[in-house]
Amino acid sequence: MRVYDCIREFRKKKRLELAPATLDMKPFDLIVVGTPVRRISGTFSPAPEITTYLRDLKQTKGKKFLLFSTCILTPGSSIKKMSNILTTKGAKIINTITVKSLFELDDKKLQPVKDLAIQTLDSWN
Repeated sequence: MRVYDCIREFRKKKRLELAPATLDMKPFDLIVVGTPVRRISGTFSPAPEITTYLRDLKQTKGKKFLLFSTCILTPGSSIKKMSNILTTKGAKIINTITVKSLFELDDKKLQPVKDLAIQTLDSWN
């Protein structure tokens, strides 16, 4: 399905048919979910596939999530929308990050991502 068709279908139904994916979060201690930011209905939001996936997740109560988004201009409310879906299901958001870049990513732009990974790993030890 082309991206435009995917977005149009999501606008109509607020759901997409996804290929089989792991939906039961019971075996996991930390779940990392990311999304590119898409402009949907005039707002900058998570990709429709991610929104549908998060809504379908099971056994999220008390599970820890790290969320990220990638964008060119503005992240809009992508992280907030993902957080709202998950916290409504009882999940805990331990950290978030948005990576913005109009051009290729370099070490300077990726440093906050590396710092977040190190901080997250350190908190588990």
